[in-house]
Amino acid sequence: MEFILNYTDAAVRDLYNKLVQQKDLGTSKDYEIFIDHISVIPRTNDLNNFFKYKYQLRQNSQTLVVRLYKGHSRVNDCYVFETPYLLAQKQREKRQQIIDKEFEKHAEINRLLTTIKRIKKKKNKLKSRNQVLEAELKQFQGNKNSIELVGKIGSLFQSPVAEAAKISPEGRAESSEMNADTYSQSNTQSTSIGGIETDVLLKIYSDFKGTLTDAEFQACLGVFMSLGHYKDLIGPTQEFIKSKIEPMEKSKE
Repeated sequence: MEFILNYTDAAVRDLYNKLVQQKDLGTSKDYEIFIDHISVIPRTNDLNNFFKYKYQLRQNSQTLVVRLYKGHSRVNDCYVFETPYLLAQKQREKRQQIIDKEFEKHAEINRLLTTIKRIKKKKNKLKSRNQVLEAELKQFQGNKNSIELVGKIGSLFQSPVAEAAKISPEGRAESSEMNADTYSQSNTQSTSIGGIETDVLLKIYSDFKGTLTDAEFQACLGVFMSLGHYKDLIGPTQEFIKSKIEPMEKSKE
């Protein structure tokens, strides 16, 4: 059996007194003493040699081991006395282990913080990129809708009758005539539709869209598209609008 004890003169003397008592009872025991695993007192039952181990004990010695044998066998009880030097070394190692664990903990926290910052940075980049893509998509959809609308308006202007109802940027109807030859020539130009420049049509669209609500704009567009299908209504519609506008203009004067 092994016993771990702190080394003190009193603790070692208690073990010595135990051997003395057993000798007085006629049951002497062999003992052997080691310092740092080196035998300094060979196996013996002569107690006069017991404290001679002190001649070999150094300030930096770590352990004093006393083995008490049972009879003539090699079976023994082992008493391990740890010196103050060893205990101090253990305390230093324990403190160092605590420091190492704390250092590793802080290092892990720093690694996690760095990873979180990197993830947030990537997330912000992706968010900014998504915002750019969304803006580009909205712009693309707006351009697409404008182009489709210009195409629809242009299809109405491709009729000589519809040409007579051109719309100025101010939103008023202007009467004009267009013969088939003029229409055919203007229709071949890639930058115009029905003889009207694409930029002008986009300007018309922008002016109307900017002064009307979505519902009002859709209603106007519906009327305009209907006139394209029922051209006989263009004249009466003009007269109706004129009859409504003239009193309003006079009241302003």
